[in-house]
Amino acid sequence: MLVADSIVDLEFGEPLAEACPEGSEWDAHKGAAQRLTEAIREALGWDYAGDVSRCSTTLVLQRHSDGNLSVRPFGTCKRRWCPVCAWRLSRRRWAYLVQRLPGLVQEHGPVKWLLLTLTIRNVPVESLKEGCRTLLDGFRRLSTPRSRVGKLWPATGWIRALEVTFPREGEAHPHLHVLAAVRPSYFKGGNYVSQAEWVRRWREAARLDYDPVVDVRRVKPLNLPENALPAELSEALGGLREVSKYIVKPADWTPTALAALTSVGRIRFIEGGGWLKGVFRKDDADQLEDVPDDPVEVATFWWRAAEWRYRRKL
Repeated sequence: MLVADSIVDLEFGEPLAEACPEGSEWDAHKGAAQRLTEAIREALGWDYAGDVSRCSTTLVLQRHSDGNLSVRPFGTCKRRWCPVCAWRLSRRRWAYLVQRLPGLVQEHGPVKWLLLTLTIRNVPVESLKEGCRTLLDGFRRLSTPRSRVGKLWPATGWIRALEVTFPREGEAHPHLHVLAAVRPSYFKGGNYVSQAEWVRRWREAARLDYDPVVDVRRVKPLNLPENALPAELSEALGGLREVSKYIVKPADWTPTALAALTSVGRIRFIEGGGWLKGVFRKDDADQLEDVPDDPVEVATFWWRAAEWRYRRKL
Protein backbone atom coordinates (compact mmCIF):
# COMPACT_ATOMS: atom_id res chain seq x y z
CA MET A 1 0.00 0.00 0.00
CA LEU A 2 1.06 3.57 -0.68
CA VAL A 3 0.18 6.56 1.42
CA ALA A 4 -2.18 8.87 -0.43
CA ASP A 5 -0.77 12.23 -1.42
CA SER A 6 -1.47 14.84 -4.06
CA ILE A 7 -1.56 12.33 -6.93
CA VAL A 8 -4.91 13.23 -8.41
CA ASP A 9 -4.50 15.00 -11.75
CA LEU A 10 -1.77 12.95 -13.41
CA GLU A 11 -0.63 14.14 -16.83
CA PHE A 12 -0.65 11.94 -19.91
CA GLY A 13 2.74 10.25 -20.31
CA GLU A 14 3.82 10.82 -16.71
CA PRO A 15 6.11 7.95 -15.55
CA LEU A 16 4.72 5.67 -12.87
CA ALA A 17 8.04 5.96 -11.01
CA GLU A 18 7.37 9.69 -10.54
CA ALA A 19 3.74 9.18 -9.61
CA CYS A 20 4.32 6.78 -6.71
CA PRO A 21 7.26 5.25 -4.80
CA GLU A 22 6.30 1.72 -5.87
CA GLY A 23 6.61 2.62 -9.54
CA SER A 24 10.37 2.14 -9.77
CA GLU A 25 9.99 -1.45 -8.51
CA TRP A 26 7.41 -2.19 -11.18
CA ASP A 27 9.76 -0.73 -13.80
CA ALA A 28 12.64 -2.89 -12.56
CA HIS A 29 10.76 -6.20 -12.51
CA LYS A 30 8.90 -5.67 -15.76
CA GLY A 31 12.24 -4.64 -17.27
CA ALA A 32 13.76 -7.90 -16.02
CA ALA A 33 10.96 -9.82 -17.72
CA GLN A 34 11.65 -7.98 -20.98
CA ARG A 35 15.40 -8.54 -20.71
CA LEU A 36 14.93 -12.27 -20.07
CA THR A 37 12.32 -12.95 -22.74
CA GLU A 38 14.82 -14.54 -25.13
CA ALA A 39 16.28 -16.79 -22.42
CA ILE A 40 12.77 -17.85 -21.39
CA ARG A 41 11.80 -18.53 -25.00
CA GLU A 42 14.91 -20.66 -25.58
CA ALA A 43 14.41 -22.69 -22.41
CA LEU A 44 10.63 -22.90 -22.06
CA GLY A 45 9.18 -22.20 -25.50
CA TRP A 46 7.30 -19.50 -27.37
CA ASP A 47 4.02 -19.82 -25.48
CA TYR A 48 5.69 -19.42 -22.10
CA ALA A 49 7.79 -16.48 -23.27
CA GLY A 50 4.73 -14.86 -24.83
CA ASP A 51 2.81 -15.09 -21.57
CA VAL A 52 5.69 -13.50 -19.66
CA SER A 53 6.08 -10.78 -22.28
CA ARG A 54 2.39 -9.85 -22.06
CA CYS A 55 2.25 -10.06 -18.26
CA SER A 56 1.25 -6.86 -16.43
CA THR A 57 1.52 -4.60 -19.46
CA THR A 58 -1.27 -2.47 -17.93
CA LEU A 59 -1.37 -1.21 -14.35
CA VAL A 60 -4.06 0.68 -12.50
CA LEU A 61 -3.36 3.04 -9.63
CA GLN A 62 -6.23 2.74 -7.14
CA ARG A 63 -7.31 4.71 -4.10
CA HIS A 64 -8.88 2.66 -1.29
CA SER A 65 -11.59 3.65 1.15
CA ASP A 66 -8.95 4.30 3.83
CA GLY A 67 -7.22 6.84 1.57
CA ASN A 68 -4.25 4.63 0.68
CA LEU A 69 -3.09 3.92 -2.85
CA SER A 70 -2.05 0.64 -4.43
CA VAL A 71 -0.94 -0.54 -7.85
CA ARG A 72 -2.90 -3.39 -9.38
CA PRO A 73 -1.89 -5.19 -12.58
CA PHE A 74 -4.17 -6.57 -15.28
CA GLY A 75 -3.39 -9.70 -17.25
CA THR A 76 -0.84 -11.38 -14.97
CA CYS A 77 0.53 -14.64 -16.39
CA LYS A 78 1.16 -16.40 -13.03
CA ARG A 79 4.00 -18.32 -14.61
CA ARG A 80 6.51 -19.69 -12.12
CA TRP A 81 9.51 -18.14 -13.84
CA CYS A 82 7.99 -14.76 -14.63
CA PRO A 83 10.08 -12.06 -12.86
CA VAL A 84 7.01 -9.89 -12.23
CA CYS A 85 4.86 -12.70 -10.83
CA ALA A 86 7.75 -14.11 -8.78
CA TRP A 87 8.32 -10.69 -7.23
CA ARG A 88 4.62 -10.20 -6.49
CA LEU A 89 4.36 -13.65 -4.92
CA SER A 90 7.39 -12.97 -2.71
CA ARG A 91 5.90 -9.65 -1.62
CA ARG A 92 2.44 -11.10 -0.95
CA ARG A 93 3.93 -14.03 0.92
CA TRP A 94 5.82 -11.59 3.14
CA ALA A 95 2.67 -9.54 3.82
CA TYR A 96 0.64 -12.68 4.52
CA LEU A 97 3.15 -14.04 7.01
CA VAL A 98 3.53 -10.68 8.73
CA GLN A 99 -0.23 -10.71 9.22
CA ARG A 100 -0.41 -14.27 10.57
CA LEU A 101 2.80 -14.50 12.58
CA PRO A 102 1.86 -12.46 15.69
CA GLY A 103 -1.12 -14.70 16.42
CA LEU A 104 0.90 -17.88 15.83
CA VAL A 105 3.72 -16.74 18.11
CA GLN A 106 1.30 -15.72 20.83
CA GLU A 107 -0.41 -19.11 20.59
CA HIS A 108 2.81 -21.10 20.90
CA GLY A 109 4.55 -19.13 23.62
CA PRO A 110 7.95 -17.43 23.86
CA VAL A 111 10.48 -18.43 21.21
CA LYS A 112 13.86 -17.40 19.87
CA TRP A 113 14.79 -17.57 16.20
CA LEU A 114 17.69 -19.15 14.33
CA LEU A 115 18.61 -18.79 10.67
CA LEU A 116 20.14 -22.02 9.46
CA THR A 117 21.76 -22.42 6.04
CA LEU A 118 22.34 -26.00 4.89
CA THR A 119 24.43 -26.71 1.81
CA ILE A 120 25.86 -29.45 -0.34
CA ARG A 121 28.65 -29.23 -2.89
CA ASN A 122 27.87 -27.66 -6.24
CA VAL A 123 26.30 -30.01 -8.74
CA PRO A 124 26.29 -30.05 -12.56
CA VAL A 125 23.20 -28.24 -13.86
CA GLU A 126 21.97 -31.47 -15.42
CA SER A 127 22.02 -33.04 -11.93
CA LEU A 128 20.12 -30.21 -10.23
CA LYS A 129 17.04 -32.37 -9.64
CA GLU A 130 19.11 -34.96 -7.78
CA GLY A 131 20.86 -32.23 -5.78
CA CYS A 132 17.55 -30.72 -4.70
CA ARG A 133 16.25 -34.14 -3.73
CA THR A 134 19.37 -34.73 -1.60
CA LEU A 135 18.68 -31.47 0.24
CA LEU A 136 14.96 -32.05 0.78
CA ASP A 137 15.31 -35.69 1.83
CA GLY A 138 18.15 -34.72 4.15
CA PHE A 139 16.11 -31.98 5.75
CA ARG A 140 13.18 -34.34 6.23
CA ARG A 141 15.45 -36.71 8.16
CA LEU A 142 17.00 -33.82 10.11
CA SER A 143 13.66 -32.38 11.24
CA THR A 144 11.42 -35.38 11.91
CA PRO A 145 11.63 -37.77 14.87
CA ARG A 146 11.32 -40.87 12.70
CA SER A 147 15.07 -40.81 12.03
CA ARG A 148 17.84 -41.08 14.58
CA VAL A 149 19.19 -37.63 13.89
CA GLY A 150 15.68 -36.16 13.77
CA LYS A 151 15.10 -36.93 17.44
CA LEU A 152 17.61 -34.18 18.23
CA TRP A 153 15.91 -31.48 16.15
CA PRO A 154 15.49 -28.47 18.50
CA ALA A 155 12.97 -26.35 16.56
CA THR A 156 9.26 -26.32 17.40
CA GLY A 157 8.28 -24.50 14.21
CA TRP A 158 10.15 -23.59 11.06
CA ILE A 159 9.99 -22.31 7.50
CA ARG A 160 12.44 -23.77 5.02
CA ALA A 161 13.17 -22.32 1.59
CA LEU A 162 15.12 -23.94 -1.22
CA GLU A 163 17.27 -21.48 -3.16
CA VAL A 164 19.38 -22.15 -6.25
CA THR A 165 22.29 -20.05 -7.48
CA PHE A 166 24.51 -20.60 -10.50
CA PRO A 167 28.05 -19.58 -9.47
CA ARG A 168 29.79 -20.84 -12.61
CA GLU A 169 28.85 -21.96 -16.10
CA GLY A 170 27.51 -25.50 -15.93
CA GLU A 171 27.25 -25.57 -12.12
CA ALA A 172 24.34 -25.09 -9.72
CA HIS A 173 24.41 -24.48 -6.00
CA PRO A 174 21.15 -25.59 -4.35
CA HIS A 175 20.91 -24.87 -0.63
CA LEU A 176 18.35 -24.44 2.12
CA HIS A 177 17.54 -21.43 4.29
CA VAL A 178 15.67 -22.40 7.44
CA LEU A 179 14.01 -19.99 9.86
CA ALA A 180 13.68 -22.05 13.04
CA ALA A 181 11.82 -21.19 16.25
CA VAL A 182 13.44 -22.66 19.36
CA ARG A 183 12.57 -22.41 23.03
CA PRO A 184 14.56 -19.81 25.02
CA SER A 185 16.10 -22.73 26.95
CA TYR A 186 17.98 -23.66 23.75
CA PHE A 187 20.66 -21.15 24.71
CA LYS A 188 21.03 -22.45 28.27
CA GLY A 189 22.86 -25.39 29.76
CA GLY A 190 23.45 -28.38 27.52
CA ASN A 191 20.68 -27.61 25.04
CA TYR A 192 22.80 -25.42 22.76
CA VAL A 193 23.91 -26.99 19.46
CA SER A 194 27.36 -25.89 18.27
CA GLN A 195 28.13 -25.28 14.60
CA ALA A 196 30.37 -28.37 14.54
CA GLU A 197 27.48 -30.44 15.83
CA TRP A 198 25.16 -28.96 13.20
CA VAL A 199 27.68 -30.01 10.52
CA ARG A 200 27.78 -33.55 11.95
CA ARG A 201 24.00 -33.82 12.07
CA TRP A 202 23.50 -32.41 8.57
CA ARG A 203 26.15 -34.72 7.13
CA GLU A 204 24.37 -37.72 8.64
CA ALA A 205 20.89 -36.54 7.62
CA ALA A 206 21.86 -35.76 4.01
CA ARG A 207 24.00 -38.95 3.82
CA LEU A 208 27.06 -37.11 2.57
CA ASP A 209 30.61 -38.44 2.50
CA TYR A 210 32.13 -35.04 3.32
CA ASP A 211 31.65 -32.28 5.87
CA PRO A 212 29.22 -29.77 4.33
CA VAL A 213 29.19 -26.04 4.96
CA VAL A 214 26.55 -25.12 7.55
CA ASP A 215 25.87 -21.62 8.81
CA VAL A 216 23.79 -21.02 11.94
CA ARG A 217 23.15 -17.70 13.61
CA ARG A 218 20.67 -15.79 15.70
CA VAL A 219 18.31 -13.78 13.54
CA LYS A 220 18.89 -10.04 13.56
CA PRO A 221 15.70 -8.12 14.43
CA LEU A 222 14.32 -5.69 11.91
CA ASN A 223 15.45 -2.12 12.39
CA LEU A 224 12.20 -0.77 13.82
CA PRO A 225 11.36 2.03 16.24
CA GLU A 226 11.95 1.00 19.85
CA ASN A 227 9.10 -1.07 21.29
CA ALA A 228 7.30 -1.11 17.93
CA LEU A 229 7.09 -4.92 18.16
CA PRO A 230 8.04 -7.54 20.76
CA ALA A 231 11.61 -8.75 20.24
CA GLU A 232 10.54 -12.25 19.19
CA LEU A 233 8.32 -10.86 16.43
CA SER A 234 10.95 -8.40 15.24
CA GLU A 235 13.44 -11.28 15.02
CA ALA A 236 10.96 -13.46 13.17
CA LEU A 237 10.29 -10.77 10.58
CA GLY A 238 14.02 -10.30 10.11
CA GLY A 239 14.34 -14.00 9.33
CA LEU A 240 11.28 -14.01 7.10
CA ARG A 241 12.89 -11.35 4.96
CA GLU A 242 15.68 -13.84 4.21
CA VAL A 243 13.62 -16.97 3.55
CA SER A 244 10.82 -15.33 1.55
CA LYS A 245 13.01 -13.94 -1.21
CA TYR A 246 13.22 -15.28 -4.74
CA ILE A 247 13.80 -18.97 -5.30
CA VAL A 248 16.25 -17.88 -7.97
CA LYS A 249 17.40 -14.32 -8.55
CA PRO A 250 16.50 -13.11 -12.08
CA ALA A 251 20.16 -12.18 -12.68
CA ASP A 252 20.88 -15.95 -12.73
CA TRP A 253 18.18 -16.76 -15.28
CA THR A 254 19.97 -18.08 -18.36
CA PRO A 255 18.51 -20.61 -20.81
CA THR A 256 20.63 -23.35 -19.20
CA ALA A 257 19.57 -22.35 -15.68
CA LEU A 258 15.88 -22.14 -16.57
CA ALA A 259 15.96 -25.52 -18.30
CA ALA A 260 17.61 -27.06 -15.23
CA LEU A 261 15.09 -25.45 -12.88
CA THR A 262 12.18 -26.68 -14.98
CA SER A 263 13.57 -30.24 -14.84
CA VAL A 264 13.30 -30.16 -11.04
CA GLY A 265 9.53 -30.47 -11.34
CA ARG A 266 6.76 -29.31 -9.02
CA ILE A 267 8.60 -29.48 -5.74
CA ARG A 268 7.77 -27.11 -2.89
CA PHE A 269 10.48 -24.47 -2.84
CA ILE A 270 9.17 -23.02 0.42
CA GLU A 271 7.04 -24.55 3.18
CA GLY A 272 6.54 -24.65 6.92
CA GLY A 273 6.85 -27.34 9.56
CA GLY A 274 6.01 -27.87 13.20
CA TRP A 275 3.54 -25.24 14.41
CA LEU A 276 4.19 -23.37 11.15
CA LYS A 277 3.13 -26.36 9.05
CA GLY A 278 0.46 -25.45 6.55
CA VAL A 279 1.31 -21.76 6.61
CA PHE A 280 1.53 -21.98 2.81
CA ARG A 281 -1.45 -24.27 2.25
CA LYS A 282 -2.91 -24.18 -1.22
CA ASP A 283 -6.26 -23.00 0.13
CA ASP A 284 -4.44 -20.01 1.60
CA ALA A 285 -2.91 -19.09 -1.75
CA ASP A 286 -5.91 -17.06 -2.87
CA GLN A 287 -5.60 -14.97 0.27
CA LEU A 288 -2.18 -13.85 -0.92
CA GLU A 289 -3.89 -11.74 -3.55
CA ASP A 290 -4.63 -8.20 -2.48
CA VAL A 291 -8.41 -7.75 -2.30
CA PRO A 292 -9.16 -4.02 -2.49
CA ASP A 293 -12.21 -2.67 -0.69
CA ASP A 294 -14.22 -0.62 -3.20
CA PRO A 295 -11.21 1.14 -4.71
CA VAL A 296 -11.46 4.17 -6.95
CA GLU A 297 -9.32 4.23 -10.07
CA VAL A 298 -6.87 7.12 -10.05
CA ALA A 299 -4.93 6.48 -13.25
CA THR A 300 -3.93 3.77 -15.72
CA PHE A 301 -0.36 3.12 -16.89
CA TRP A 302 0.99 0.97 -19.68
CA TRP A 303 4.40 -0.55 -20.31
CA ARG A 304 6.56 1.30 -22.81
CA ALA A 305 8.99 -1.39 -23.97
CA ALA A 306 11.19 1.06 -25.87
CA GLU A 307 11.70 3.11 -22.69
CA TRP A 308 11.70 0.27 -20.15
CA ARG A 309 9.17 2.03 -17.96
CA TYR A 310 5.47 2.50 -17.27
CA ARG A 311 3.78 5.73 -18.38
CA ARG A 312 0.33 7.23 -17.83
CA LYS A 313 -2.21 6.50 -20.53
CA LEU A 314 -5.52 8.22 -21.20
